[in-house]
Amino acid sequence: MLCSQQKTLIGKVKSTREKLYFVTDSIQNYKLFNNDGDYGHSGFTNPQGTVDRFYDNWFNEVFVHYINNKKFYNEKGLLKSEDWFYKNDKQCASYEYKYTDFDSLCRITKKYDNVDYYISNISYNHKKFIQSKLNYWTNNCENFSLKIFYYNEKYNLIGEEFLTQEGKQKEVYYTLNKLGLQDKTILHKPTIWAKYDSVSYYEKKDSIGTYFTSLKKYFNQKKQIIKSESFFPPDYDSEGGLSETKYFEYDERGNCIETRLNFASNPNIIYVQSKEYDRINRKIKEENKTLNSTNTFDYKKEFFYNDKGELYKLIVKSSSEKEIVVQFEYKYDSYNNWIEQSKFVNGKKLFIWKREIDYY
Repeated sequence: MLCSQQKTLIGKVKSTREKLYFVTDSIQNYKLFNNDGDYGHSGFTNPQGTVDRFYDNWFNEVFVHYINNKKFYNEKGLLKSEDWFYKNDKQCASYEYKYTDFDSLCRITKKYDNVDYYISNISYNHKKFIQSKLNYWTNNCENFSLKIFYYNEKYNLIGEEFLTQEGKQKEVYYTLNKLGLQDKTILHKPTIWAKYDSVSYYEKKDSIGTYFTSLKKYFNQKKQIIKSESFFPPDYDSEGGLSETKYFEYDERGNCIETRLNFASNPNIIYVQSKEYDRINRKIKEENKTLNSTNTFDYKKEFFYNDKGELYKLIVKSSSEKEIVVQFEYKYDSYNNWIEQSKFVNGKKLFIWKREIDYY
């Protein structure tokens, strides 16, 4: 809830410029390895994934990832283009967006490191549902990927087809329960396993191919998912099988308050994530624990909000470390949009997230 509020812009915004600053050079963004770039161990993949990861870590973790971009909006509030940068402000990637006459995204032009352009064309049917997505590089139009969407008579999504210049790659089918919800995902690969020699196998094209169920979902009458089962694909020496099972519980306001995960390969260990929300659906507690012979928790978190509904304090305690207190400070402009957020760890100001906003 807090993240969605922080992403909302008030007023007719023309452009934004945001960047994360590190107060202490020795404490930078979270990285899994030493040489994994400005945006962390998974690097810069795409704007949405980078933004979601940054927001999640900023408001839920002691550490941070990186963010540095400039965005431009039209007078309807739709994103026209955005530029992403490294820490030295050298451009990392740029995106341009075009929309249909009913304001749905229909074309994305991507440019990486000022070299190659990547085009995504999105088409819609007469009911304004996505019909296809076509992706290709401008320097090699012969290589492409095409995703086609299929619907039933009630326009519920029931299938997807994936193709490239080499032909069909896979198909996905969805079955629907009585509530109209997808309760089963079936994958079809146009290949089968064949023996290469006495010890080696490979996948070869086949007119029938391989079908298998990859996911099952179970719902209650409130349309809430209460259980899911994921399955391994069949390979050369097995027919696949159950990979993991998840169970979900909810409070009276529909918030998911517990998720239990169990891997079929190790049924004696269960991972549990518990959450607690206040009466206006703000997360106030979170706990991750591993249920096994020791039954110990991995970490606990508490979230505290001020009178404006802003998160001002986060307390994190893990089973192996002392309690860590994270605090937040905010500055707003005359439109009540935030223009600066500071993050303190155990009383030390470590990160400053700044945003400049221009209005029409």
